[in-house]
Amino acid sequence: MVEMKIIDTILIGLGNVGARYDLKNDHRTSHIKSLSGIKNYNLNLVIDINKKNEAIAKKYKVHYLSSIKSLNKYEIKNSLIVLAIPTVDHLKVFKFLSKLGIKKILFEKPIGKNLFETQKIIEICKKKKIRIYTNYFRRNLRIFLQIRKVLKKKKIGETISGKFEYDKYILNNGCHAIDLLNFFFDDKCDLEVTKIIKRVKENSGYLIDFIISNNKANFFFKCNSNLKIRNLKFAIYGTKGMITFDQAKGSTSNIIFYDKKIKITKKSNYEFENRQHIVYKNIFKTVVKHRMQKNDYYKNLLFPQKIMSELIEKKL
Repeated sequence: MVEMKIIDTILIGLGNVGARYDLKNDHRTSHIKSLSGIKNYNLNLVIDINKKNEAIAKKYKVHYLSSIKSLNKYEIKNSLIVLAIPTVDHLKVFKFLSKLGIKKILFEKPIGKNLFETQKIIEICKKKKIRIYTNYFRRNLRIFLQIRKVLKKKKIGETISGKFEYDKYILNNGCHAIDLLNFFFDDKCDLEVTKIIKRVKENSGYLIDFIISNNKANFFFKCNSNLKIRNLKFAIYGTKGMITFDQAKGSTSNIIFYDKKIKITKKSNYEFENRQHIVYKNIFKTVVKHRMQKNDYYKNLLFPQKIMSELIEKKL
């Protein structure tokens, strides 16, 4: 009989993505519910500074702490750390954790609040041989893996342009759209900012419309300023056809061929409602392995942050 691998896991942060997204429904979009529902993960500790959230820990029968400083009393070297706290606190908390000898960590996106902090985190990971993962969950969903395959096989011909519409702010959800585009084209990290059309700074972040390009195509990104609507939608145009996706319409993807006028429709509502569960199922084998990550992997982690940094700092 093969012994089942178990990963001891510590979750830091019980906010929306940490715990609250699915408190009142049967979806699996939070870290705590997803980890609690997979036998390969032993979620034995959660930490959150808001002591009212201890009730959430009790619901899932997980030990609760109100401060990361209490981790000094625990053996956490072999645990997977899941960091689901505000991005502005990532570097400070990570530095503390790295001194405790951690060897694997999953960051909520983005890794750092800016390019400098992200580079610093990755430098520490390299130096201390800490394996780092980030929660760009769309890379793990079947519908986007299928779109990537269609593009790779050039079923819609050569890609010539595209349009992405993202909601909320560039650091919150724009980073998902940037990472997804890079994923679609084999993580080549060959896209660069060619034009910033609009940039508005609000208290909670930046609303930015922009164009990024490679040597073959231009991609227009538009920020949805109606923040009450949560959505990501896009269209990618090729010489033979186009691919569309709309999260608000049942997470529906269409492939449309210009000449034959054939429309292939795929829906993935189930995947979006269970996205965090799927992420943990998919990354388990990667986390269990003790292989060190290579430079191309780190370059890929940095890519969305590099683009966002330029979008925020570049003069108009």
